[in-house]
Amino acid sequence: KVCAECFASPLNCWFARYCSAFPDCDEPFGSLGSFFDFEPACGAFEVNPPFAPALLASMREHLHKLLAKATAPLSFVIALANWDHDEVRSLRQSPYAQASLLVPQEEQQWLDGSTKRRAPVELLILVLQNVAAAKDPDFAATPRRMDLLRRSCIGDAVPLGPRKKRNVGSDTAESVAPAASSGPVRCKPGAAPAVERSSQLLKCRVRLPCARRPMWRLVK
Repeated sequence: KVCAECFASPLNCWFARYCSAFPDCDEPFGSLGSFFDFEPACGAFEVNPPFAPALLASMREHLHKLLAKATAPLSFVIALANWDHDEVRSLRQSPYAQASLLVPQEEQQWLDGSTKRRAPVELLILVLQNVAAAKDPDFAATPRRMDLLRRSCIGDAVPLGPRKKRNVGSDTAESVAPAASSGPVRCKPGAAPAVERSSQLLKCRVRLPCARRPMWRLVK
């Protein structure tokens, strides 16, 4: 039975125990620390990593190291996007892969807070186990268990809406131009320069370029 997650945070964990990117902040909320410092000797764990090729490669190496070292039953259930990518193919071809299944995007049911939604990609689930886990009746990835796992991933959900497109080109340049040509900002008596400048920018509807990616793009 799965007892913890290898990639989560206090805001999106399902189990009480999980690995996270910021253990110094997350430890009071149940974090076991970084996944790459996590070395379980036995047990079953869920792995839903960020879909970044470099991270997937590091994750695969760490999983292989743990499975090669363990003598007791050790199992990892990996959920990731079914990309046409070398790292996904490497995971599929892992010597520890015991079972896999695919869930079409139009059948998936993901919890986003209290909302049940679809996913934008096909879901691939892989089960990586050492020999002890594959032979243990409590850990073995049998066809019946894989079917139950597939059914747990599907259900009614809200379809995804159109993806937002951010225009970084002419739109921003054209919107900044009026502000540059409108002349110097003159403050009214008693008005703070910063307040007056902000007011004029709002009237011109200037879209300033983002200095960094929004935080929701950087975290899982």
